[in-house]
Amino acid sequence: MQVLPFPDAPLASGSLLFRPERRRWRLVVIAKLTFLLRPGRCELVSKAVPLVTKERAPTGGAEGSIAAPSDLVPFKAQPEFLVVGSGFAPSHGKPFEVAAEVAGRRKALRVVAEGARAVSITAESDGALGLGPISSQWPSRRRRLGALANLWSDDDLHVRILGDAFDRRYFQAAAEDQWLEALPADAAMVLDHLHEGVEHLETRLPGVAPVARVERPDEAPAAVSLVADTLLVDTDAKLVTVTWRGSVDLARPAEAGAVRLGLAEGSQLRWSTAPIPSEPPPRAEDMMEETGTLPLESRALESRALESRAPSKTMQLERVVTPETIGPDWLPPRPKARESQPARPGPPVAPPIVARAVPSSPPAAPPPAPRAYPDRGSVRPPNPLRDPAKPKEEAKPATPRAAAKPRDETQAIGPVEIVWQAEVASAALRADPAFAERLPAVPKPEPRKKPKRGEVPQPPPPPDPAADAERERREVASVLRKAPARSAASLDALLSEALRGEEPRPPVVLVEGTLSLAFDDARALDLTCRLAQLSAKRHAPLAEALAMAADASEAVASSPSAARNLRGRIERLWREGNRDFEPGFVEEGARRGLLEERAYRKVRVLGERHVVAQLRAGDRSFPAYLPEAVADHLPLQTAFEVRLVARLVPRQDEAEAAPLALAVLAVGRRHSP
Repeated sequence: MQVLPFPDAPLASGSLLFRPERRRWRLVVIAKLTFLLRPGRCELVSKAVPLVTKERAPTGGAEGSIAAPSDLVPFKAQPEFLVVGSGFAPSHGKPFEVAAEVAGRRKALRVVAEGARAVSITAESDGALGLGPISSQWPSRRRRLGALANLWSDDDLHVRILGDAFDRRYFQAAAEDQWLEALPADAAMVLDHLHEGVEHLETRLPGVAPVARVERPDEAPAAVSLVADTLLVDTDAKLVTVTWRGSVDLARPAEAGAVRLGLAEGSQLRWSTAPIPSEPPPRAEDMMEETGTLPLESRALESRALESRAPSKTMQLERVVTPETIGPDWLPPRPKARESQPARPGPPVAPPIVARAVPSSPPAAPPPAPRAYPDRGSVRPPNPLRDPAKPKEEAKPATPRAAAKPRDETQAIGPVEIVWQAEVASAALRADPAFAERLPAVPKPEPRKKPKRGEVPQPPPPPDPAADAERERREVASVLRKAPARSAASLDALLSEALRGEEPRPPVVLVEGTLSLAFDDARALDLTCRLAQLSAKRHAPLAEALAMAADASEAVASSPSAARNLRGRIERLWREGNRDFEPGFVEEGARRGLLEERAYRKVRVLGERHVVAQLRAGDRSFPAYLPEAVADHLPLQTAFEVRLVARLVPRQDEAEAAPLALAVLAVGRRHSP
């Protein structure tokens, strides 16, 4: 399967094939648009910047810095924004601040122009000092590979099996304080001292976005959801590029079909008119990747392909090769067996090898010749002298053939660990018709015997809470491990239909994807300050920033954005003055402390406090609310693959971009098979 070109639109496109699991293939569709950076509203250029296939180093840039990250990555944990190029000082030699704000996330740097009007804003060290991309070779990204770091290469991504344990944040090219919750097609941007002609530039994207659909033989076209996950501002070229990414699950690497791209501009939608090319025969390498062995069908295909390249006339060989003539020329030929003495039985003799042309229409195959020598599987005819006649046995009635064992649905899903479930999870599943039919009937109590005259009736048996809890646990586990998950694209219509019913009730759904957890910003700032305090005596600017954070402790408790900005500033100043500790001492130390404390971000919604997580399902992201008590049951990871049973509810927080949310009832953690 391939992505069809769209020459009539200023759209750069490409694809990437990778394997999320051992028996699964996924085609990643990548599309990029380029806009001219102007005040008020950006404009779509007539010729798009091509995709970046490998990290590109800047001309004369600092060692280790890159000008643009690679676009050929399978996914990103969150959208992000990057700024490359120069900052433009209002006057020579005086400190000034460059800042970029995209979709509500702001990052600022204080820089000094040394004898020039423009200064570089590229990332200059292993961290978030600059606004530019972080190289995949820097320790802050390599650490996310874990045990794969020593053997990892981005060039062999298409043959690697990533699995559930892979840290999706590895492909993030921006620092964490440049990650976004969402990147809309009309996202607002504010740039300070990042445009040569305008010191304070306010603009937004024009709302143009690519669309895609997959077209398979004998099937109706199906939409492919594309999500914008990378925005890059080039201040020197005055350009903005936005990269969208989507994925298509394939049954095999060389699956027939194509992905057609389109462009949505307001109410207008136009599609590429490129024809779908005829699919070539499957390659033996692709078929070998599916099964691990070279199948006979692929050998026949290769044999016919080789024969088709032979000349039209039969090639005359000077020497016909037979078993009798095999050997060097200086050896005499083997003597033939005498006719009076039959030769000893041996394997069938191969016919002479003669190269011949293949006619345009191959002739019908001749019937198979009878075997000269019976093999182990052949039946010897009966001999009346050696084999005495046996009495005939009465024919036994044919027994019905056992029914085929049903296919285990968990083979495609893989192992699922039950992490937590609410007490009402089983009742919610039984109340939903879509799940009730998958669950066994609740066992009814045995009928009591009617007492005879004069007997005292026996009281009913007491309830068994332990047995009921075990039954409910098994029911929820069965759904998490075997039921098919709903696609992310169908959730909006499902919620809308449920709310329009006579009895509006949030539907119960089973979804799967990557669950990402965010930390409490105030607690993250507090741990960062404690670790950075070790270097404050030798670095006066760091000591001032720590004092400011201590004075504003009450204010940042109610302002997450202020806490994030202060934390980013303290981390940057600590990196500048650090001389005694490893580069990632503060960031990694604070992250590990937050994990062990389970200091996740929490909000009060749906009547109680919940841990706020983000579920990345396919190409969409939804807030997932877990009861506060669930935090102790979660693994010490910021992101992992899950299957969730949840109620589908409308948006509960105006700060969230998604129109709906998930009130989680049960959590199952997926593991690679």
